[in-house]
Amino acid sequence: MPGPAPQIQKQDNNGNGGGPAAEETKQKGGIRIAPPGTVSVKPPEFNWNFEPKSIHQVVQEQIQAFDKAVESGQMEEARKMVPKLVDHASSAPFDLDFSRKIAASLLKGGFDAEAYQVLEYYRLAARGNIDRNYAEIIKVLENAYAEASTQNNLAKAYKMLLKAYEYAQKMPGYDRMSGDQLKQRLLKKLLVYLAKLFQDELDKTVAALAKPGPDGLLKLQRFIQLIEKAKVDYDKYKGTTFANATAIPNAPPSPGTPSNKATYTDAFDESQKMQIQKLTYTQDAENYFGELTRSLNSMLEVRMAQANTLKAYHDQKASITAFENTYKRKPNVANINDRRLLYPIMYNALVSGGKSRKEALDIIMGLIRQYLVAYNVHSVHDVPDAHPAPVTGVFSRTLSGEALKDCGIFAMQTAYELSSIRTLANIDFYFVALPQHVALGIVDPAQAFGWALQNDSISNLDGTVIKKEGIGNAVARTYVGLPTPQNAQKLTN
Repeated sequence: MPGPAPQIQKQDNNGNGGGPAAEETKQKGGIRIAPPGTVSVKPPEFNWNFEPKSIHQVVQEQIQAFDKAVESGQMEEARKMVPKLVDHASSAPFDLDFSRKIAASLLKGGFDAEAYQVLEYYRLAARGNIDRNYAEIIKVLENAYAEASTQNNLAKAYKMLLKAYEYAQKMPGYDRMSGDQLKQRLLKKLLVYLAKLFQDELDKTVAALAKPGPDGLLKLQRFIQLIEKAKVDYDKYKGTTFANATAIPNAPPSPGTPSNKATYTDAFDESQKMQIQKLTYTQDAENYFGELTRSLNSMLEVRMAQANTLKAYHDQKASITAFENTYKRKPNVANINDRRLLYPIMYNALVSGGKSRKEALDIIMGLIRQYLVAYNVHSVHDVPDAHPAPVTGVFSRTLSGEALKDCGIFAMQTAYELSSIRTLANIDFYFVALPQHVALGIVDPAQAFGWALQNDSISNLDGTVIKKEGIGNAVARTYVGLPTPQNAQKLTN
């Protein structure tokens, strides 16, 4: 559902943004160094010598390896190489001589059908039906990504891809590509590859944080350092086509389609698809999917917000330790069920540590606020009610790893998440219905204080306003431009 989409911003760590005061840090050579007495992290090395292999080198090496396997009778090994050779011939007939060499090697190895397939590609390429310049250049990126994705070092992988792109721009065929559209497609491919590298590293960091010991926090600190370094590197590209390039994982149908429905594919799992539907009051057709579009800069901003959110949760050290003692593992704060288990432990730890009931809830609400903004994106489209698991299910993500949700999903998930402390912290939930929108009120039973959830944003409610205007109106006031609510329904079970 539509509404003001809050800007991603760095939250403080004093309770308003979640977590205790952040540890003081020092700056040294652009790298954040932990203060004395804490675990130190060896700053990653940022100077690598990586030269992308040209597609000619790669194919020549693969042809030689195939021929060697055939000559030595290792036919099973040769068979494994066939798809890659055919793929080179089909998608990158940059040099027709190479297509002939691939076909000849396949025939020699007894792979007649595949050889004739390659010869057909050769025939098409000879007639100019394939943009061979683009095919050659895109293969440079594909090969660089294949190599980068095997690195156990995000910084190195990131640098490898950028060097591959710089190399591609200097290739003779770059300026001969037919039109700027292909150059833009090349940039979009680069952005998708970069996005996958960062998502993979975030997944590894989240998994490490859930394991016993300090390794997870060390990995998180290194992840933050790498994002900071990537942002510095990105500044060199300001004003270039690369800096301005944007992409979305899957371009859905235009808003002019009769059904106004589209299937949005997850950026990192093509099997995960979700239907979204344009609403009648969505006027800005030109930016119909604008909230899904990402540049490298916006991806880095979101990744930093996600890393800071993980840090904010783990800064609640007493709560994390108590969780580990209870469940024999640390919480996976990217999982809604683990966060739900964490909140009662955190609430008790905060109150035991001297916080008042409201102060403890303020800290928890701050963490939820920070998580909602960093790990989700508010859709100006409707996520149909037919979603198989609207509370705990999987939602398609942007290239920054943000789950695409609407107002109803946000309200249901947050109520579920906080239901684990509803009795313990003595709070009530209200679903507040407005025209084509639903909000969530989280209110003290005595109406002394509360919070209003509007999509991925949480605002404080003043007790005097709640008592004077009622819960529905108090919540509606936090949502710009909407009239009196139609209904405020208390959640009773």
